Amino acid sequence: MIAFAGGLVGYGLFSARERNWTGAGIAAAAALAAVSPNLVWNSANGFATPAQVIGDIGPGQGYFHPGELVAFVAAQFAVIGPVFLVAIGLALRNAGFWRDDWGMRLMA
Repeated sequence: MIAFAGGLVGYGLFSARERNWTGAGIAAAAALAAVSPNLVWNSANGFATPAQVIGDIGPGQGYFHPGELVAFVAAQFAVIGPVFLVAIGLALRNAGFWRDDWGMRLMA
């Protein structure tokens, strides 16, 4: 949801000609509705999820771990699925296809 909020701000800043705040507002409300149970649970449980993520990061142990990067990419591959992951890679590689379309840039 943090990434969504950043994307929403970026959309607002960089889409002056095609700005559609109604759609963005509906998306923000839907995102808030989707994440609110997690926020309530985390609030009631001492924000256990952020604590776990911070523990996984291992502050003070350095930030570049090639083995962890491979494990992360493999986990994303397993979660997203091979077909969709390849489709994302091809879409990002073929930037000429979506560079002039503001909606496709927003998706990227």
